[in-house]
Amino acid sequence: MRWCCASGCAWMHLNTEDGLLLLRGALLLCLVSATIGSAGMIVSGMVPLTELPRVYVQWALGDLLGTTTMTPCVLLLFDRQRHARTPHARAKTRWHGYAAWWLAMLLALTATMLFSRQSGLYPRAGVILPIVLLLWSAIRYPPLFTAVATMLTSTVLALIMGMGLDHIPRPETLLDTSLLMSTLVVISTIPSLLAAATHERRAAMAALHLRATRDPLTGLFNRTTFEEQARTLLLDHSGPLTLIYVDLDNFKLVNDAASHAAGDEVLRHVAGLVRAEFGEQALHAHSGGDEFMILMPLDSSAASVPGRRLLASIESLRVAWQGSNLRTTASIGLISSVQPHASFDELLSQVDTACHAAKELGGNRLFAAGQDADSLDNRNRMMRNALDAREASVVRDLTRTRRFIDRMRSLGCRFALDDFGTGFCSFSYLRDLNVDFLKIDGSFVRDLSQSPLSEAVVRSITEIAHLLEMRAVGEQVETDAQLTLLRGLQVDFGQGYLFQRPAPIDEFFTVPTLKRASA
Repeated sequence: MRWCCASGCAWMHLNTEDGLLLLRGALLLCLVSATIGSAGMIVSGMVPLTELPRVYVQWALGDLLGTTTMTPCVLLLFDRQRHARTPHARAKTRWHGYAAWWLAMLLALTATMLFSRQSGLYPRAGVILPIVLLLWSAIRYPPLFTAVATMLTSTVLALIMGMGLDHIPRPETLLDTSLLMSTLVVISTIPSLLAAATHERRAAMAALHLRATRDPLTGLFNRTTFEEQARTLLLDHSGPLTLIYVDLDNFKLVNDAASHAAGDEVLRHVAGLVRAEFGEQALHAHSGGDEFMILMPLDSSAASVPGRRLLASIESLRVAWQGSNLRTTASIGLISSVQPHASFDELLSQVDTACHAAKELGGNRLFAAGQDADSLDNRNRMMRNALDAREASVVRDLTRTRRFIDRMRSLGCRFALDDFGTGFCSFSYLRDLNVDFLKIDGSFVRDLSQSPLSEAVVRSITEIAHLLEMRAVGEQVETDAQLTLLRGLQVDFGQGYLFQRPAPIDEFFTVPTLKRASA
């Protein structure tokens, strides 16, 4: 349903407020129509002037009855596709439920017809039976069904009691006619308003449930809901299960360079890839930040296939944003479990470690937790130790760190900040730590020829290093093309396989000269 005004068009929602608005409009339209119609009948001589009150009342009530009976049904029929997407309309009702309702309505109308044949007004109180069924329909069934049922029932009742069908006495006086038509207006209005109110309440409950269980940015499960369903699945599922942890590489650069709105757009696209790759057979969640989790009923080897396809899809993803294309890659950790399944917390810890292992291997890759158990255990211990010792060694004791650097520099030592631009490095460190070199993380050097974002990062780090009288070092230089680009950006030194690969100590000291990347 859509209504238009001078300011434009807007959708009219299926709720009591808009329903009452339509009812007020219908009442005004009926009064105007009755005025014009009854005046025309008087002027044309069809009825005498003394009959004007009767003609006016019957015309207005007739129009109102037709409007209240037909309008909700017609509006919902024209807007059926839109309301089919509402939570209420998706509620499944078996066909025999509808059949039982129509059978009950047929019996109620038959009883009403039999009662109405009796003399007097009290037998017509049998109309309460169809009304009760219509109210039940408004509470139990979708609004479109209630609108159709109300239209048909009101039409049948109008024919039975108003037209004198099947020898049923019809109303003779203006008062009887007005009371009958007013009753029919109420019968056709109340179920529609109740259906709108019920639909509005259910839609609000569905919206609250959606907000409580879904991530508003991506539409995937949020972390809390995912963990609840994952724990249940681990308890109930008898076959193998695989937990996949996806972490986007260097995603903070997208937020910093292009804005958080751009980062949100990338996350929405990645969520679409996750949903398309794993389908409805898996649980998938946006667990926060740039991280996603998937739990699926497959073993490790089978689950790695869609996992690697997801890696390729993310790598090839290009998100248009303000005249440029945003891109990213991902690191994926994977772990499988068989009955008796491990706890969710244990699996999450292991798959998180596997994801970090994938990042340490250069990112844009999948690492299965079982493929190198000893290495993974060692990395777990190292991560716990690093977490215990870390933001103390530097962040919480910068004064001691500065004093140590100054004393060592007085002895001729020089210092470098390694892997600058990723991990826990921050530009704020440069104000507090008197170092000699900034080593630009190799992930930016590798992407120099393909990513304007990486080029901008390398240029900015180099300019800041020179401003602070430091030297910039590009890591993981592997080709002459990368070295040429670094020189063009005025990077002072290069480090990587282009100059020399690792060699035994004896061979290393026999190498006569090494290539230098100094500009």
